[in-house]
Amino acid sequence: MRQILNPIPVTSPWINLTVLAVAVGFESTSFRIAYREYRRVVRGRPTRLWAFIKASKDPALFAVLLEDSAALIGIGLASTGVIASGFFHINWADGAASVAVGLLLASVAWVLANETRSLIAGEAVAPIVMERLKEALSRVDCITDLEDVATLHLGPGAILVALYP
Repeated sequence: MRQILNPIPVTSPWINLTVLAVAVGFESTSFRIAYREYRRVVRGRPTRLWAFIKASKDPALFAVLLEDSAALIGIGLASTGVIASGFFHINWADGAASVAVGLLLASVAWVLANETRSLIAGEAVAPIVMERLKEALSRVDCITDLEDVATLHLGPGAILVALYP
């Protein structure tokens, strides 16, 4: 906040921008790998990234996608602040960019916490999965009367199923 109210001019913007450019290289490489994995998982289905994040049971993949996206956006915000302060002498812009990056990171943390909370607490399968499970169970000869089916995600590829006669 001090850099917004009593800004100190950026004296070496080229050094800052060089560091940010190197960071873009690393973060974009990581994002590209994670995005390629996301495309492999959805297998050509028209699934938007946000819908994938909301439905995914694999926090490792969507956490990397969110973190790398936030990093690239944050680098853009930081670069804008450095350019505005260092070249256009809008000295408060560097501090404002820092605040914007902080808000961005807090937002990503909130999304990650919200999306992983249900997995930690125990989440049932999606309705379409439950429907397919019940269809498969109806074809099993030894199951004659089934009152309820309860499910719990144990991991990205593991579901616990409890049958109540």
